[in-house]
Amino acid sequence: MTPARPNPCRSVRHYRERSCERFLTEEEYARLGRLLFEAESEGSSMASAVAAVRRRRLTGCRKNEILMLRWDDIDRTAGELRLRDAKSGPRQVPLTPAVKRVLARIPPGDRQALGPDRNRPAFPHHPGKSDDRSKREKSST
Repeated sequence: MTPARPNPCRSVRHYRERSCERFLTEEEYARLGRLLFEAESEGSSMASAVAAVRRRRLTGCRKNEILMLRWDDIDRTAGELRLRDAKSGPRQVPLTPAVKRVLARIPPGDRQALGPDRNRPAFPHHPGKSDDRSKREKSST
């Protein structure tokens, strides 16, 4: 055991980290579009992931806002997405024609939630973890 001594780093000034905003360049944006189109046309098993990326790209929503979106959060009548768990609090995002087209292209297997179970995620992302939010909601009631 060593004797207690003053911390020699106590007076060291911490480097202040700055957040950095980064946007896709035109080339990166075009490449992303091509890759999504290729994945979609190959009939990839990742169709819901492609739809989630397109939705995020078209709405500006955060990743988790899109991944946690439920069919019940999509109000076609009002033409908006209702984000209940947004980082800055509940908010609405316009449902543009491009976003509606992305919704229409979701494979029928992933559209089961349009029926009786409207609490399923609109964009399944982790098999076995898709009910995380509904479990939280049930435990808080």
